[in-house]
Amino acid sequence: MRVVYCTDEGAGARGRIARLAVTLNGEDIDMPGSAYADLDEVAETIIEDAPGGFRVQIRGGDAGGAYTVVLTFTPDRLTGRTLAGETGDVVQRTTYLMPVVT
Repeated sequence: MRVVYCTDEGAGARGRIARLAVTLNGEDIDMPGSAYADLDEVAETIIEDAPGGFRVQIRGGDAGGAYTVVLTFTPDRLTGRTLAGETGDVVQRTTYLMPVVT
């Protein structure tokens, strides 16, 4: 079971990401649902260059339920996900070793 990162657990998901599509140089990069399906109440998304690829930073939640997720990509695939809580401490790190097969 995956936890939904949001602020009001009793109210259910609000603003949950239903689909995340990433296209680079006209090519779609496959995204597993596990990279984003537990993110709720998204407040900000930042795309930035990174060594060997790029990062997508997603911030959401509120107060004690605040989070920052960083998705790391090479030019052809998702390679990692880091989840930090409201204090900025990393609480989860996921490494994607192979391209997603859809």
